[in-house]
Amino acid sequence: MTTGRAARGRTLLLAALGVLVVALLLVVGSPLVDTDVVADRQQQTSVNLGLPLPWVHQDQSAADPPLPTQSGLSSPWEHVTSISPGAFLLDAVVVFLVLALVAGLAVALVGRVRSAHRASGRAVEEVP
Repeated sequence: MTTGRAARGRTLLLAALGVLVVALLLVVGSPLVDTDVVADRQQQTSVNLGLPLPWVHQDQSAADPPLPTQSGLSSPWEHVTSISPGAFLLDAVVVFLVLALVAGLAVALVGRVRSAHRASGRAVEEVP
């Protein structure tokens, strides 16, 4: 009994760590695909990027694009870049919870399908 619980606990811990790693990768990668609409020069001083909440802020006022434009992440060596750690952590928690919920629902669905398949297989075997 204890071995089964310990194995289940390890499996759950590994699954949670896997989901956490995927959540962190998604949050860290989100500024690379996110864009911010810049309508005037004032808005160029703080281009906010990151999903679901912006956590990367760049001053792109040195750039001279035609306005309005959509700005994405630019080189941090050319544009002052700051990070909001609180927003980053909140993003990571939100994405982790969503992924954990989806993974939990998927595991539950697979379990139901397997048990239904086993039940139907036994019923077929019992019929002469």
